[in-house]
Amino acid sequence: MNKFRWIVILLAVSKVTFAQTNQPLNPTLNQIVGPSPNASALTKFGNIPVGPSTGIPQVSIPIYSYKNTSNNLQLDVSLDYHAGGVKLEELASSVGLGWALNAGGVITRIVRGSYDEEPSNGFINNGPLPANETEGNSPVDISLRPFNNIYAGVRDGQSDIFVFNFCGKSGKFMFGKNGDFLMLKQQNLKITKQMGRLENRDMIVQFTIIDEKGFTYVFNEAEVTTNIGAVWTGTKTFSSSWYLTEIIDPTNSNKITLQYSPYGISNYYVGTSETRFEAFAENWVTRNGTNSSTSSQSITAKRLNKIIFPNGVTADFTYDNVQRTDLPGDYLLKKISITDGLNKRGYELKQDYSLNRATLTEVVPLQGVNETKEKSYILNYFSERGPFPNRNAERPDHWGYYKGHVDSWIPREIFPQGIGLEVGAGNAVQPRYELPGSNRHTDSVYIKTGSLTKITYPSGGYTTFEMEANKAVDSWLNQEFTVSIPNPPYIERTSSCYVNSADPYKSDYRDITYNGENNSSTTFKITLNSGVGGTCNGGCTITAEFYNSTNPSTMRILASGTMSYSSNGSSATFSVSNLIKGNAYRIVMYSSGLQNFSSYIGISWQEKGEAGSTTKTYSNKQTHVGGLRVAAIKDYDGISSTPVNTREFEYTLDDGKTSSGILGVYPIYSFETDYDYIEANGIPAYYPGSPNVIIRNSSSVTDLVNINGSPVTYSRVVEKLTNNSVSNGKIVRYFTTFEHSRPIITGFPFAPADYTDWSYGLMLEEQVFNASNQPVTKTVNNYRFVQDTYYRDPVRLNNFRSISIAPVVFLNYAQKIDPNGSPRYFRMRDFTPDAGRAELIKVTNTKYDGGGQVTEVRGYGYDGNYYYLKSDTLTDSKSVKEIHTYKYPKDMVDEGRDPNGVYQTMVDKNMMDYPLENRLSVNTQNNMIYNVITNYFKPISTANIYVPQTVSTDKPGQGNVVRVRHHAYDSRGNVLTSSLEKGTLVSYLWSYNAQYPVAEVKNASQVDIAYAGFEAEGKGNWNYAGAPVAATNNPAGRKVYNLSGGALSKSGLTAAREYVMTYWVQGATRPTLKLGGTVNTASTAVSTYKGWTQYRLQFKGVTSVELSGAVVVDEIRLHPLEASMTTYTYDPLFGMTSVTDPSGRTVYYVYDGLGRLSESRDMEGKLLESYNYNYRN
Repeated sequence: MNKFRWIVILLAVSKVTFAQTNQPLNPTLNQIVGPSPNASALTKFGNIPVGPSTGIPQVSIPIYSYKNTSNNLQLDVSLDYHAGGVKLEELASSVGLGWALNAGGVITRIVRGSYDEEPSNGFINNGPLPANETEGNSPVDISLRPFNNIYAGVRDGQSDIFVFNFCGKSGKFMFGKNGDFLMLKQQNLKITKQMGRLENRDMIVQFTIIDEKGFTYVFNEAEVTTNIGAVWTGTKTFSSSWYLTEIIDPTNSNKITLQYSPYGISNYYVGTSETRFEAFAENWVTRNGTNSSTSSQSITAKRLNKIIFPNGVTADFTYDNVQRTDLPGDYLLKKISITDGLNKRGYELKQDYSLNRATLTEVVPLQGVNETKEKSYILNYFSERGPFPNRNAERPDHWGYYKGHVDSWIPREIFPQGIGLEVGAGNAVQPRYELPGSNRHTDSVYIKTGSLTKITYPSGGYTTFEMEANKAVDSWLNQEFTVSIPNPPYIERTSSCYVNSADPYKSDYRDITYNGENNSSTTFKITLNSGVGGTCNGGCTITAEFYNSTNPSTMRILASGTMSYSSNGSSATFSVSNLIKGNAYRIVMYSSGLQNFSSYIGISWQEKGEAGSTTKTYSNKQTHVGGLRVAAIKDYDGISSTPVNTREFEYTLDDGKTSSGILGVYPIYSFETDYDYIEANGIPAYYPGSPNVIIRNSSSVTDLVNINGSPVTYSRVVEKLTNNSVSNGKIVRYFTTFEHSRPIITGFPFAPADYTDWSYGLMLEEQVFNASNQPVTKTVNNYRFVQDTYYRDPVRLNNFRSISIAPVVFLNYAQKIDPNGSPRYFRMRDFTPDAGRAELIKVTNTKYDGGGQVTEVRGYGYDGNYYYLKSDTLTDSKSVKEIHTYKYPKDMVDEGRDPNGVYQTMVDKNMMDYPLENRLSVNTQNNMIYNVITNYFKPISTANIYVPQTVSTDKPGQGNVVRVRHHAYDSRGNVLTSSLEKGTLVSYLWSYNAQYPVAEVKNASQVDIAYAGFEAEGKGNWNYAGAPVAATNNPAGRKVYNLSGGALSKSGLTAAREYVMTYWVQGATRPTLKLGGTVNTASTAVSTYKGWTQYRLQFKGVTSVELSGAVVVDEIRLHPLEASMTTYTYDPLFGMTSVTDPSGRTVYYVYDGLGRLSESRDMEGKLLESYNYNYRN
């Protein structure tokens, strides 16, 4: 049954049901028909899940959900919001900033260098990479050197990363050389690519993925991206994304189709980068400089237009006809329409630009073919500091988030070990402990700009989100150190004195204080700058007289110096002995022979420095980290100002104070290296020496690792629960973090961060406490981390080996190192991807009750090649072990238990994860209690279906006993007839494009049953040529049949069997009923309904039955007397609309405009159940 799922609506309903499971020792028939419709599962307010280890709320508004009854072909359509914070340069989707239309899936790629499949030059096509620097920097001819070609973008040195996200599956994969393939997070998925021509270039045009159940996902709509004007390499065009276009079930008979249309976005801004070169002190051969570049892209993009579901439902997506103002060329999604051909519903999306980006403000449900507007979802966002600035107007924090002020690109950094060399006081050369720059610290308020703060639901209730900036404990975030700097031997001092030729003697002077150490002799220099005017007839001078004090009455001259006047400037020196630290002295200056002269005369000298050293403290402390986490989620009923439910989150260690956040990788913007130059072509002899230059960048030279959208993972998270202001206990959870497996960062030349993203964020422990802070349950999880076997294969390891290069020698004919010059030698570092998986191998559950506790331990084992569960061992509190072992199609093939080749075919189709045996043993494997065995077969030779035939049990002393047998299937893989091995048959009739069972008949075979409800294409074993027509006030469903369009008949009956036939007739005229060609008038009226009469006939002795005439009929049922038939009608847009039991009594289900069950009634119109979606108290 398909229905809308409103998992985020703030509602409560009056009925809840719970499912039960069957014991495996006594297999029973599968439940083919779904239970009667139930109210939407909205027994909790808000019900917003939170990413456990990151604190990011997972906000979603479901739109439509389809799931096949027989084989679980499914697709959910929703509007999803990423609540981890909005980055400064983030582009809004066609839904709105932070939102995404989740409908199907996509594969995207991270291009590193050139795109992998580029003919001749791409990673998978260009042969082996250089094994070392010598190979990469040879031969003499620059155009033939691998490293120069990689640097110029005409050869690829790094494999691309492909990222997929579809239908609940996500991960990454890579292509290697020699046709190799690698899944980074190991999953049993078969992935193939298809090459073709796009934009007149050879590139990947399609991917096909087959999952572990044999479902096929086709990604056949490719987006093409052009990087415009990239540095060195020019314009590059490649396929960058592939959208899901088909989901096909293992039978190849049911599929979901997604249709797209193209549109173009031209030359939009992507980002700006800046690099600065700063030479060490006394490195006179390296030029300083700054390079800046801005990158832009053009995209031939795809947008989703339509989804066609197998049940006849279609979802259409309508976009604005006016281009977005924040991204010209793109258009906002304005409406989603969902219809099954008769009924219709959908959503209208409203956006504005209140955040200076496209912002989703309302989602309006639409009801019926007239699209009547219901009450809206209203969305509010944080804007206390105003909207975002224009893109590229301000600089982000370290992680790309808004920090609220304009600044330079390259940030300030400090270095406890020092970096580079600088000339300090007294011309002393010393390390640099600080590089000046902008403040890129995270601002705890501005970072919340644009984040979702409130959802108001159509019910009137609402949920609020209190978000806060991430925090973490890391030495990089808390930098402070003190260094001891040797005092310089001399300190340079300067001053000046104004001299005017017209002033009296001793009226022009400068008083100074000597602060140096007591010294036997100090040399002073006086300087006249060039260009100073005056009249001199020859022999003109300027004199400085140095006096022992500043008291005119007692001062006496100690020394003097005279310089000749020149309009080109001049200078002179003189020495003074035995100056005393702290004493004040006067320098008197005057001119001789000059007229009309006035100027400042420079004075400079060196003072002896104090012996020893001086300490200096450097500090760069940061209180927050980029990205958001939730502090509290509060659900309100729309009536009271007190929240009905509150969930508060704490991210601390057990001490309750220290942050439990762990930072994966901190940004590195600056580093030092050794540059050199060559004055002629050729292969330079490069010997790495002492660093001589600092390279500074506006972006981190290392990848900033994100896990589930956050740069921080938390090792401990406390969730406190409150209901109507009353404590409801708390949940304490512990997780794997970056601390358990630190990412590895290399030095220059930098390679991508080496980390296992599949090992982070796994729950290690969960403790549940009641309101009295007493433990209720405790769960401890243990994992095994398994590396891919490719690490142990030198050939495969080399297939995925990539290299990172950086130039260090440059061509220059002026005996200078110019980092902007033509590179002649490169340093190299190679790296390989991390691949593996995390296996949950042990779960320890403890329950506490009345001071005691009961502990159970469950252990898991997995197949090493295909990753499915192989064993499940439960050890109870008395140390008794229940051991379940499982076998799958591949196991059957390997053990030679596949006589008909069925399991080999399933393996070939990747139908791997189908458990065929479930063997239970106690304490040891040899002590078997039972084995439940499911045998598959191919029921139709011309159909591509592989389905269960029997389910049997093997128990010591009893042997293999068949318990369940599936006798027949249709070509879609739907079961037609099943039974317990010694029980009665149960048969099913299917319609609505074989998506829903419309009849369940117990104690009858297919040849003896027929049902026509005329709702869809299925005729239910009846034969008729006319077309059903829509009508109202029918006994069931929305359509009826007029026999004037053709008789309705059923043949193939068994003459010796007695049958029951019931049918509804509109009006007083009866149809003509023939049994075996003979008219029969023995039908008896048994019920009436709104102008309809139901007739019943019991008969035998014939092999056929026929109805004819000019009358309207509905709900025609035929089955053996001893059988019982239950029939169903559906509205694929909502779900089941009626159930008619074996006695002929019908229950009708009515839905409201939001697709929720509102009531059920019997045939007399009596209300059986009413579902009122009120606010919970």
